[in-house]
Amino acid sequence: MNKELRHILNRVAGKLGESEWGSIFTHIFNNQAVGDIPYASSTTQLEGRAIGNEDEVLTVKSGVPSWEVAGGGVSDPHGAAQHTDVTRVLFISATSCHITGAKFAKGYHGVVRLADGANQTVYFEFEPPDDFVTFTRVDIVWSANGGTAGQDWRLLSGGQFAGDNEVYNIHSDSPAQFVIDVVANDTKYVTDSNWTLTNLAKSDTMGLAIQRRGTDGTDTYEGNIEIWGIRFVYTAEQ
Repeated sequence: MNKELRHILNRVAGKLGESEWGSIFTHIFNNQAVGDIPYASSTTQLEGRAIGNEDEVLTVKSGVPSWEVAGGGVSDPHGAAQHTDVTRVLFISATSCHITGAKFAKGYHGVVRLADGANQTVYFEFEPPDDFVTFTRVDIVWSANGGTAGQDWRLLSGGQFAGDNEVYNIHSDSPAQFVIDVVANDTKYVTDSNWTLTNLAKSDTMGLAIQRRGTDGTDTYEGNIEIWGIRFVYTAEQ
């Protein structure tokens, strides 16, 4: 059988020295070539596997050694079966942004206070991370202090983004307004901004605004709204 290990009979009388023994062929594979490797083809038989081609690696196929092109051990080394996209969160502090409210230390946290009876805004500026694939949502992290639980505050939010060599407001999300119930003071809340930000790309520069509409009659919370920051939630490549 081709590549089957066979015994070559050498009848040598007497004892041999080490150099003499090393020059005697005792076993060889049929049609053996330089670089061939032996492997057990069964529990009782050894065979030779011919040397592979340049840039091939030894892997296992159907239970025996097999030469494959590098990366050929899987059908798609970078496909969905091996790497799936994941959800990631980027937190951006409000105190690092341009504001019309006031920065304030809340314990060990830095927050921006939006006062009652005024229209005050926090502006966020950033770019999606390098592993960005698709936009999921923007959450607003906030708390309240000084008013009565059960009262409401009114939020106005919107966003714009543009890539290089584009007009700054070429893409925008229509401002959304909604009323938020304050369940308890000094409690951290997370509210979905309801932004869509269609066609957002990783190279775009984003401008997002959060405003308390304190002059609106539906804003009944008689205290400060404290913006901690935003959570930019996105699908990232793995």
